[in-house]
Amino acid sequence: MNNIVTTLADFNDYEIAVFYRHKLSEYLSDTQEKIKGYIIKTRGLDENKIKELIKNKPDINKSDKKVHCPKCNTKRLLKTRVKWVIPAFRIGYEDEAALWKEIASGEATHKDKVECFVCGHILYDPNNEKRPFYKRVLDVLFDQPLPI
Repeated sequence: MNNIVTTLADFNDYEIAVFYRHKLSEYLSDTQEKIKGYIIKTRGLDENKIKELIKNKPDINKSDKKVHCPKCNTKRLLKTRVKWVIPAFRIGYEDEAALWKEIASGEATHKDKVECFVCGHILYDPNNEKRPFYKRVLDVLFDQPLPI
């Protein structure tokens, strides 16, 4: 619990408000109460102030070249390694290399999933990667399904 409070201590008021609105429900009830206590008592934010902060979203500094969350404009991104589910019916050297690596060594391929720590918006998920329509059509045309 102290770990989350020390993490929240680095947040500005806007990030705290967005975290309260979007991510608080993901924690256990005891931790939620402690986080609420920190936000209300230590930071002095109530429901009305949180609504006002969320309504007045700050702009991104144009000179800052770091990746920002498109939903809440924060730079606090969480990168985790996830097992990549190799998609069927896809063309590409990366897919083929991962498949052969998994067959030869028995080890799964892992990729980075990037999500916003403040609001939970997923910036990149390798397992739910959206592909353009023409690439999906080419995948079906040129990759033959296994005869099972």
